[in-house]
Amino acid sequence: MNNILILIMSILYMLFAIGYNTTTPSTSNTTSDEEVVTPTGYPTGELQKEYVFWNGKLYTYDVIYIKSLPEGANEIGEVEKIDNVNYPDENLEAAHLPVGTAVYADDTYLYVAIVSGGYERFSVCNDAIPQTDETVAPTGYPTGELQSQYVFWNGKLYTASYDAVFTKSLPADACQVGKIASIDNVNYPDEDLEAAHTDVGAVVYVETSGQYLFVDAGIWGYERFSVCNDASIAHESEAPSPD
Repeated sequence: MNNILILIMSILYMLFAIGYNTTTPSTSNTTSDEEVVTPTGYPTGELQKEYVFWNGKLYTYDVIYIKSLPEGANEIGEVEKIDNVNYPDENLEAAHLPVGTAVYADDTYLYVAIVSGGYERFSVCNDAIPQTDETVAPTGYPTGELQSQYVFWNGKLYTASYDAVFTKSLPADACQVGKIASIDNVNYPDEDLEAAHTDVGAVVYVETSGQYLFVDAGIWGYERFSVCNDASIAHESEAPSPD
């Protein structure tokens, strides 16, 4: 009887030992030199997007893939060198793209060929503009600058502040009138296709009634602008009071 009891206790002890060993966390697969990466997949300390520099502008991948090049897009060369840490600032310098990758351009976008076929579309960005400690208003724009986005067209000033509306597609009666030609973030635009806080080259559409204007916002669709009298109000407030 004692022998049987001893045998049972031995078996239970062995089972307990096996269970303990199999549940103890193992660290044998962990290496001390594993690289920490951000949610983008690029290592910390490196730029977190793909970039290409061309003709004085920095372009970044806007997460749009196209199967074939649009009409008017022509090859401008190949990626010549890579810098994944500093923003590219020389023609055909890039970040996170292979040297030798073919690059194409039209009036608005760059298109980068990918190995599997098709092209990634790149848009102009201001990511390389250094961040400063200057005071900003609640809108996010620096004090002393206009506090909304504006576009001037056909004698009217349009703003996005009244709407904050993005549309995936244009109204049926919207027609292209051109592209943003110049930027003035301090003074109210007063020339056709002059704008504030938008990008030069952004395509502009206006509906037949002239009430709304739409600016191509890339992956976001189209940003809607409404006619406003902000400039008139500002001029009235600045006018000297009568004696």
